[in-house]
Amino acid sequence: MAPHVIIKINNCIFLL
Repeated sequence: MAPHVIIKINNCIFLL
């Protein structure tokens, strides 16, 4: 998994 993918998933979790 690319770093930007992990950041995007982490951002979604942060929004939740």
